[in-house]
Amino acid sequence: MVSGDNEKHIKNSFLNYIELTAGTSAAAPVFCVGGYMTDQMELFAIEYVRLGCKNATQAAKIAGYSEKTAYSQASDLLKRPEVRAKVEELKSQISQEVRDKMAVEVSSAIDALVDILHSPETKDSDKIKCATEILDRAGFITENKVSVDTNMVYEIVIDDEEDPL
Repeated sequence: MVSGDNEKHIKNSFLNYIELTAGTSAAAPVFCVGGYMTDQMELFAIEYVRLGCKNATQAAKIAGYSEKTAYSQASDLLKRPEVRAKVEELKSQISQEVRDKMAVEVSSAIDALVDILHSPETKDSDKIKCATEILDRAGFITENKVSVDTNMVYEIVIDDEEDPL
């Protein structure tokens, strides 16, 4: 439960934001219980994602945090829900952009495979590989492995009687 003082702080932060952004087209900062994200925090999130989410200290330095405190600032920033949300949002945007770009390339790749498949100069073994790739990409080949049941039961009968021959 939010205490009275914290509730006032949250309400004041929200009202200050409304006043500051009234009549602007600026993107709204992400709100959370602790407040909203500053431009420096957003720059940290952008740089952190740009660096492959591998070097938070460097991202903090690029975002303008002090050399001496960059490590601890980065650690603190990554604990903040609004910064984590921004990082996830940016990663999602990048993933979507990559998917959009790859959608165009997939069509070209399939066209290239079809050209190879129908070329009279292509060896039969390569045609089979192209056909397999095309079918796999289209979702027709689900499994390339053959399973063999090796759990067979054998019955061995030893007859102690002598052979009549």
